[in-house]
Amino acid sequence: MNNDIKEQPITTVICKMSIDKNNTREQFRDAIRSVRDENNQTYIKDHFITITSNQTNYSIVQLKKDIRLINKNINKKLLSKYRLIKNKRHYKLSKDRIVFFCFFEQSKDKLLTHSHMLIRVPLILKNKIEEITETIKSYLPPFKNKIKKRYKNKNTNRYYSKVTTILEPTKHTCVLSNRSPSIVRKYSTKNMPKDNFENNDNFDVF
Repeated sequence: MNNDIKEQPITTVICKMSIDKNNTREQFRDAIRSVRDENNQTYIKDHFITITSNQTNYSIVQLKKDIRLINKNINKKLLSKYRLIKNKRHYKLSKDRIVFFCFFEQSKDKLLTHSHMLIRVPLILKNKIEEITETIKSYLPPFKNKIKKRYKNKNTNRYYSKVTTILEPTKHTCVLSNRSPSIVRKYSTKNMPKDNFENNDNFDVF
């Protein structure tokens, strides 16, 4: 990568990757390795967090929605707790936002959709990765169990069916892993394509 890219935040670097479609996976790894802390924000390079749906063929689109909501909730809670924002509604405008860089995969055997996440945090949270992980766990989405029941119409005495959604304890899991920065880069990006960055939905930022 050239020097002008190395000086920029990872979001900018990744946007530029679509220009050069050769060896996309290595460009991601170079971006993660070379990105620098700035504006009171730090990239945690020796940990990654894995959120798994634990449901066969769970949609990547739905998991992205889940993680987007989790990110919203932990920002409101932690930025408020550490007095980085005065009003929880203003978290989106805060330069101290916690940011998730998400690499989505699906396991080959059980087809379980999951995401390995690298995170950027304000400096005050640099050594609080365990607290961040536990907060994420508290916001994992409930399992929506759809049950079909038969009911009797009192007026006609006829039976009809209706699907009811019952919220049950989450099936999602959240695991924190501590590895060397090199392993974190390689493992989280292992399923990224080597080329053809366009039309690839395996990466997102929240």
